[in-house]
Amino acid sequence: MSEWKTYKFGDFAETRKEQIVSNGIEQPYIGLEHIEQQSLRLKGIGSSNDVVSNKFKFYNGDVLYGRLRPYFRKVFKPKFDGVCSTEIFVIKPKKYIDKDYLFYLVATEEFTNMANSGSSGTHMPRADWKQIEKSEWQLPELSTQTQIAQILTSLDDKIELNLQMNQTLEAMAQAIFKEWFVNFNFPGFDGELVDGLPKGWRTGKVKDVYKTTSGGTPSRTKPEFYENGTINWVKSKELNGSFIFDTEEKITEDAVKKSSAKLIPRHSILLAMYGATVGEYAITTKETTCNQAICAVIEKGTFPFTYFFEYFKINRNGIIGRASGSAQQNIRSHLKNNF
Repeated sequence: MSEWKTYKFGDFAETRKEQIVSNGIEQPYIGLEHIEQQSLRLKGIGSSNDVVSNKFKFYNGDVLYGRLRPYFRKVFKPKFDGVCSTEIFVIKPKKYIDKDYLFYLVATEEFTNMANSGSSGTHMPRADWKQIEKSEWQLPELSTQTQIAQILTSLDDKIELNLQMNQTLEAMAQAIFKEWFVNFNFPGFDGELVDGLPKGWRTGKVKDVYKTTSGGTPSRTKPEFYENGTINWVKSKELNGSFIFDTEEKITEDAVKKSSAKLIPRHSILLAMYGATVGEYAITTKETTCNQAICAVIEKGTFPFTYFFEYFKINRNGIIGRASGSAQQNIRSHLKNNF
């Protein structure tokens, strides 16, 4: 690292502040709601014609960084021109830095922690650009930056290809689930229905065939519960509609023993029960813990986790719509209903 030099962020990057007002010309629009948390990917694209408020212009290769609640780590590098919410910093390189290297630097946990530490606002914290541009970073020479960025980009391209393959397989799985378990058009079925169900089928309750439990938060007054922790501790904002491999925070075995946090087995379905993330879901990949705003649906042995996973995805909107509670609607009670 002897050849690395220290720069202030503002020395090698700046924000693009080209504001665009609605002019009737349709362009791709990216809002905070379109950028996934943590994954560095989009989950959708909007239209500029559907947004009346002012917008920032961005160009192919710029870095988009969600300034609202920076701990969500909403970062994306578009491969097209468009417009975005003014709650997003449009960051472009100046000198000393490769544009792709800039993206990976902004996407680091260190950058997120720095941006979050200087954010203002209690309920809706926003990253402060003045604080960001004063932060200091070590950079290698440009040729080294380019080499590093090329390797990371290649890996990201392979990950993206695998994700597309997984999405195709998941769509096939859901199509088969609907055909067999919703339309009853499964191999060997002769069409005979008894009380609206194939002969031999029955309705049941989730609680009868799966175990459900909620998590807990170890005391924040005991940092030893979190320091050097090795057990994944999932927060509602981390539910990603897929598998949970790692978490922002981890807790210790002692924290599990001395708090309401519970160990949840591999291949359990985690569901956000209430709040802004109600209905978000994910699958555990190993023994895990979670906070109290999450309900875990755990296999009992008869029905596999995959059955409930597909069932929930198909019925998700209806379950959320029937959630109980006036102040904070809670979907856990609905899991007692028939399915």
